[in-house]
Amino acid sequence: MNINLKLQLVTIVPLVLALLAVLFVTHVQYQSLSEQTISEYRHSVIKHRKEELSNYVAIAEGATEHIYQNKNLDKLEAQALVKKTLANMRFGKDGYFFAYNYDGTALVVPGQEWRIGQNWYDLEDRNGTKLIQGLIEEAQGGGGYLNYVFNQPSKDGKVATKLSYSRALDDWQWMIGTGVYMDDIDQETALLNDSIGKHSTGSLQPITGS
Repeated sequence: MNINLKLQLVTIVPLVLALLAVLFVTHVQYQSLSEQTISEYRHSVIKHRKEELSNYVAIAEGATEHIYQNKNLDKLEAQALVKKTLANMRFGKDGYFFAYNYDGTALVVPGQEWRIGQNWYDLEDRNGTKLIQGLIEEAQGGGGYLNYVFNQPSKDGKVATKLSYSRALDDWQWMIGTGVYMDDIDQETALLNDSIGKHSTGSLQPITGS
């Protein structure tokens, strides 16, 4: 090997190694940034959904407050009117309101009327979450959120991840609430992840002037 080739190798090899190191570090940083972007996006959407849910329940409370507070109405009559009002309220594709006694007896479950009158206090989803018990506890604590898996009406009753918010009607020992299914967030997150992945593996395009 002649001296010129040796000099070229001594010069080129470190440059190649340095370039590979830079590319590796850039790739790792890009992946980290991508994961952070997806995480922040998901967190932002869920935060917005939570705000929506608390607003929906506030609307339901406003729509039934005049009945709930009316002392001139017979209690059973008032409860029947509140049930009817909640059962008829809808939003979005799968949005509805539900109500349960503190003991877990279903009072309002639109689209799943066969649940009404039965006790679901110990009902668990496939992950072991006691959803009715959890929603009652959140309601009794002043209102709160719970993630669980439940039947989705628009998908022929197939189960999907759901985020719900519940509040209490203490005078009646009721929990009322509503929820949204999270499958669309999962789909959007997957699409964002795929898009970032394609950009990270795509080739650089030449810049052309006009």
